[in-house]
Amino acid sequence: MVRRFLSVFSMVALISACGSDSPGPTITLSGPVNDLGNGEGLEGVEVCILNTSTCTTTDADGVYSIDGVPAESNISLSVTMPEYLGGVIPVMTGSEAQTVPVVSMGSELLSELQIGILDVPAVADAGQIAFSISNGIFGDRINVPGIQVALEPAAGDGPFYTTSSGLPDTELTETSSNGGGVFVNLPAGTYTLRYLNLPEGCTPMLGWGPVEAPSFEIAPGRTTYVRIECAEGA
Repeated sequence: MVRRFLSVFSMVALISACGSDSPGPTITLSGPVNDLGNGEGLEGVEVCILNTSTCTTTDADGVYSIDGVPAESNISLSVTMPEYLGGVIPVMTGSEAQTVPVVSMGSELLSELQIGILDVPAVADAGQIAFSISNGIFGDRINVPGIQVALEPAAGDGPFYTTSSGLPDTELTETSSNGGGVFVNLPAGTYTLRYLNLPEGCTPMLGWGPVEAPSFEIAPGRTTYVRIECAEGA
């Protein structure tokens, strides 16, 4: 009887162990990818769950839909397009299909221009952050000024806040009406961006965790997009 009990117990343990390796629930993510320069949708962008073979491409309007994304998780999508700087999109997924906020990819030439303006040496295989504080009005190119940010752990070069024209300015000490900025030359890893003086009523858009301190992944040679939204009157 004892031997039989042990045999049954072993089978249950084996079934449980096998079950623990089975994939959990998944959802579909969709969203647009635009050209940073003209705001138009980019066709043919490869969108993948970062470091996996689960991929799709954007359609003629620059919109993607990717299946098999882990539900209730912090995940990263990669966006890749020839002649554009590759990107990383950090997303907190829920239990149902969801739409990811728009991301705008900049050309490799624009990245080189930024580094030239900043007058810092480019580090091979480093990543960067493009952060923005949106006013909730898509496409107006006017966002939330007067916000300061800090990176944890400290690494790379920045923050460099962007002017109203969208180019970084080493003299700025807070966001302009553009509402954004960059960190460059970051080693791969996980970081947290802290917003030091946010108004109340802001919401997370791209990034993991609370609005005042979203975390995200930096990948070599890619720009990670981190975004929150503080609507007018917040």
